[in-house]
Amino acid sequence: GAACATLPPADAMRKAADELVFANLVGLLFLPLVTHLAWLGHGVLAVALLLVYLIARRWGSLLPYLAQFGVPPDDRAGMRTSLLYFSNILGSTVGAIVTGFVLTNYLTLVQMALGLAVAGTVCALSLIAMLDIPRSERLRRMAHAVGVLAIALVVVPLMSHRVFENLLSKGNLDHAFAYVVENRSGIITVDTDGTVFGNGMYDGRFNVRLQDDRNGIIRPYALSLFRAAPRDVLMIG
Repeated sequence: GAACATLPPADAMRKAADELVFANLVGLLFLPLVTHLAWLGHGVLAVALLLVYLIARRWGSLLPYLAQFGVPPDDRAGMRTSLLYFSNILGSTVGAIVTGFVLTNYLTLVQMALGLAVAGTVCALSLIAMLDIPRSERLRRMAHAVGVLAIALVVVPLMSHRVFENLLSKGNLDHAFAYVVENRSGIITVDTDGTVFGNGMYDGRFNVRLQDDRNGIIRPYALSLFRAAPRDVLMIG
């Protein structure tokens, strides 16, 4: 806040727009880097945290910029600043709830990453449109913002399609999962050999054939050895 307070309003808006474009650029790298650096094992967590820090720092700088060129220095400056800060907290809360409980039930991880890239670009373009600058500079800045979005629309789906496979194997897996189910309760993946993983943890193998019994399917079939038509079964373990 103290750093941006020394900038003229026009320069502050330029800086704010640049911060958002940079944040979008770092954001589009998140899933591809996590996907292809999965061989680092737990080290990929450090990469993810670094990217989150860079993105949060750029977006976090937007609040003091908005306060500078959005709050007039009059007797209601305190109230307007409070409302701006309240809007910031409200937006953060609503965003977390909507993402965690609604969007994750309808969108995949890659789709949400693309949605964030689109939303971030719209915010950047809105700030650029408000800049009091020559038309040529405005078009150049808009082109940069849209260019970052165009890169995201190509790079994120192309380089993140095996993010779950690589993270689970801690390397570059040579095949994709047969099935992936993503919702607000978690992520279930099924490998090509029928192995099931729930939120990254082994959860058995799916198999119903006695000829290829990899998961002990003979046990429920064996119930008929003790009773022709068992109605109640006690399962232990």
